[in-house]
Amino acid sequence: MDRNGKKLHCNGNDKRYIRRPFHSPSYPNPQYKGPEKSNAKDRKKGGRKPDEMEKLATQLTETLPVLKSLIEGIAADHRRLADAEERRVAVEERKAEASESIAEALRELMGAAASGQMAGVVAGRIDDAPPEKPGKKEKDSALRIINDMRQDGATYRQIAARLDAENISTFSGKGKWHAQTIHRICQAENL
Repeated sequence: MDRNGKKLHCNGNDKRYIRRPFHSPSYPNPQYKGPEKSNAKDRKKGGRKPDEMEKLATQLTETLPVLKSLIEGIAADHRRLADAEERRVAVEERKAEASESIAEALRELMGAAASGQMAGVVAGRIDDAPPEKPGKKEKDSALRIINDMRQDGATYRQIAARLDAENISTFSGKGKWHAQTIHRICQAENL
């Protein structure tokens, strides 16, 4: 019957009025999964298909070695970056010491120029011997002070200020103590 209540007549070729089965491929229903078909391979395997957990487990076993290699590569990159940063810090420290020695020489020149003793200062600077490096006793006392202060919780800057205040010469015999120098010494000596 149609909407108006009239009986519909149709011939066999009219597909609009053919009754379709519920599970027909031409009438898809997302809730209907279809009959389970199994073949000989499925029966040999135990007659069941792998479930989601098994699929995830196989994907995980395939993915873990790749992830491991990627993480190891990232760790190696971080180690290289840390080493590069340490080298950069050492260069910056050498720059700071060079700047301090240049500034000190300029102050001496300016003072000598102001007092009229320019020739004596320049000649004295050229004839001066390079500063002596500290001996083993001085290094040991500096390391002892650094170790004691680190154990007391002092910062690198505080340690450098104390060593400068006590006029303990640096290991190179030049310049002042810097927090970066103390940090590098602590890493090298495992303090």
